[in-house]
Amino acid sequence: MHELQDEASLHDRIFQRLFTRNSEEWKDHPLFQERTRLLEKIVELNHLLLPKIRGMMAVTAHELSQIKGGRVVVSGYHQTDPKYNKSIRGVG
Repeated sequence: MHELQDEASLHDRIFQRLFTRNSEEWKDHPLFQERTRLLEKIVELNHLLLPKIRGMMAVTAHELSQIKGGRVVVSGYHQTDPKYNKSIRGVG
């Protein structure tokens, strides 16, 4: 993904140089319009994904806190040694 972003960044730098020289001519170009449409779609999809990502993060945080709490409970539990836990019965 990083490689693709780097490649897109390179293309954007080239495009910016060309666009700043002739911005009015480029705005009507079909490739520029397609690029704009694709960027708008990416932004829209990102906005749709954000609530899902936040929900997943909340669930993960809750599960981690439950695990952490369970670890505290288990660490507080001490099992008695059976050799010291014999009942003493009187003869009689």
